[in-house]
Amino acid sequence: MSTGELIALACALSWSVAVIFFRKAGDDVHPVALNLFKNTLALVLMVPTLFLVEGVLFYPTGSWDLAILGVSGILGIGIADALVLKSLALVGASRWAIVECLYSPFVIGLALLFLGEALGAREILGAVLVLSAILCVTGLRGARRRDGRAILHGTLLGAAGLLTMAVGILLVKPLFARVSLLWVIEVRLIAGVLGSILALLLVPGWKRALATLRPGKSTVMIVVGSLFSTYIAMILWVAGFKYNDASVAAVLNQTATIFTVVLAAIFLREALTWRKVAGTVLALSGVFLMTTRDVAVGAEPPTSGEKGETMASGDPAKEKQGEVATLGGGCFWCIEAVFQQTGGVLAVRSGYMGGTIADPTYKQVCTGTTGHAEVVEVRFDPEKVSYRKILEVFFRSHDPTTLNRQGGDVGTQYRSAIFFHGDEQKRVAEEVKKELSEKKAFSTPIVTEIVPATNFFVAEDYHQDYYELNKRAPYCQAVIAPKLRKLGLEE
Repeated sequence: MSTGELIALACALSWSVAVIFFRKAGDDVHPVALNLFKNTLALVLMVPTLFLVEGVLFYPTGSWDLAILGVSGILGIGIADALVLKSLALVGASRWAIVECLYSPFVIGLALLFLGEALGAREILGAVLVLSAILCVTGLRGARRRDGRAILHGTLLGAAGLLTMAVGILLVKPLFARVSLLWVIEVRLIAGVLGSILALLLVPGWKRALATLRPGKSTVMIVVGSLFSTYIAMILWVAGFKYNDASVAAVLNQTATIFTVVLAAIFLREALTWRKVAGTVLALSGVFLMTTRDVAVGAEPPTSGEKGETMASGDPAKEKQGEVATLGGGCFWCIEAVFQQTGGVLAVRSGYMGGTIADPTYKQVCTGTTGHAEVVEVRFDPEKVSYRKILEVFFRSHDPTTLNRQGGDVGTQYRSAIFFHGDEQKRVAEEVKKELSEKKAFSTPIVTEIVPATNFFVAEDYHQDYYELNKRAPYCQAVIAPKLRKLGLEE
């Protein structure tokens, strides 16, 4: 077994240990107050962790990305976790372990609706097995009426919490490709703490609920459960997905169901009934079917080379043709999408230019200290579209009047720039800029810099063809699609 697989199993075990401690503490502590405590503790620990691992306390992040992270944290941590903790208190640890398997079909179903990911027979069968498992463990035969209602109520709360959690994860999924994972966790935790405070204030008698956190016999269980769930398990989860294929990590993470059922029987004295055993088998079988497909939810998108030969895919065989224009106009995802749908363009690649170091990473460029701009290398057929036309599209596709900024993206890496290749391109660029300025095409002066092209460094694979591969992602829907419609490039 590889190190990555051991990490993923450790994540599952860590989460199961946390569930046991939370179940014990749940008898004495209000779930919303407990959620606030665990999120606050995790945030306090995550801040120095980010600094020790990555050497920074803050990553420059666009306002749109921060808004997405904030909403994701409020939903997925501030609200969803409170519902989950209440569900755990009502249904017990072993039943909860099976209810938790709803998370996978929720994520896959939402990915189908909002990210355009495929849904096949394996996913449908897997979802049916998971739902069968839920029905199996929520069977009320032999249970007292009051207990049966509590189990049903807890199962519905758990399902609502897991659905909300899945929405939170799907919101930030596109950001995993371009933002530090630890930074994603930290911002989501900040929002989660704020969401937990808001949720607590909405609880009738919130002061009494908060008072249940006072030091007592449950204190140790609360602290240990919080440490294992929101800090240790979270770091192991990130590492597991980093060092394994997404499908492998997802399956190994779900072994938490087995760990929790066994630990609940040993430490909580919860009966290990045939329904729970059958439910565990059905749920794990369903999750296995759903998470071992060819392209798993959470896997990195295919690179442009895997996509096939399209007109603007950056195909290496076409790079020897045509003329090259290198342009910077804010986030390269937007500019790339524009030129991929412009007639006469042969290929478009996202990358970096104009900096002081070789082979920069996206993370380095985002600090704003390398001097690079996010650019696109546009290879076009001059017999079908002129360099002047390329520049006219460029100026219409972004705001060339804001210095080192495009919308919510702020920093020198987002500057408006034309990197010319030869004297003729320089002449045309200066001419077009002068004409637009004289016509007062923009209400404020154009700040686009016109400088010689230097070394072009291709951006990471997951930045290539971004809009084409993620059309339903929130950023693409809110920023790129309206830009394309405005330019008449997409209906």
